[in-house]
Amino acid sequence: MKKLFIPITLLITLIIFFSSCKKHKEENKGIIPQKEFVEVLTELKKAEGLAIFKRDSTIKQRNIRLREYSREILKKHNITLKDYQKSMKYYSEDEEKLNEIIEQVSNKIKG
Repeated sequence: MKKLFIPITLLITLIIFFSSCKKHKEENKGIIPQKEFVEVLTELKKAEGLAIFKRDSTIKQRNIRLREYSREILKKHNITLKDYQKSMKYYSEDEEKLNEIIEQVSNKIKG
């Protein structure tokens, strides 16, 4: 019985380990890679500036324009709104990562 205990324990440990790895991959499904996320956020920020800059319309019209720009940017990058929101939540949960992303976006906008 003791001879079976170690292999069974090892087998159970490996099963738990590999199933948790699979779960982690499934949780990260739909997360936009950080480099691409920085590109998307940079384009969205520029679009926001453009929408606000055009003072020839009402706030409502600017918001509609911004939504259209945002949809086009996500479409260009082949990203769904759901994946964008999931990624935003994911990166927002890690303060260090989020600060790094914000700094990268800021640097790209500054040129």
